[in-house]
Amino acid sequence: MEWKAHLLFGCVCGAIVSYWVFGLGFGEAALFSAISGLSALAPDLDMRKSRASKLLYGAVLLLLLAIFAVLFFRMGLFAALAGTGGVGASLVLADFLFRPRHRGVMHGLLFMLFCFGAMWVFFGSEISAAFLTGFLSHLLLDGCLHL
Repeated sequence: MEWKAHLLFGCVCGAIVSYWVFGLGFGEAALFSAISGLSALAPDLDMRKSRASKLLYGAVLLLLLAIFAVLFFRMGLFAALAGTGGVGASLVLADFLFRPRHRGVMHGLLFMLFCFGAMWVFFGSEISAAFLTGFLSHLLLDGCLHL
């Protein structure tokens, strides 16, 4: 399934859940829906060419640039290059060695529950519910393809 379909279906499901389950106002429902839409892309992080992976790579690049800037202004060029290079190389190695196969563990309910629990601990109930809604919408759409 294309990423656009997962994003749209995740947003729609998020809007429905935010209204019917939580009774949120327009602004909060829009945020809930956006989080659901983005989290509907999460199961495809196991594909290097997926839209979710490209978004993640962009976010990591911004993080590395921020690390470089902080280290550069605090410790100088050598420390910035060494620190950023070390973190970047570690991330590339981890991506190469530990990325699961497509529709493997990241498309499973156990992974979803683990992520939901982590989201609950760090962000609370509504954001974790939005994540859960989007993730489930992805699995639902993928399941509909195999009927």
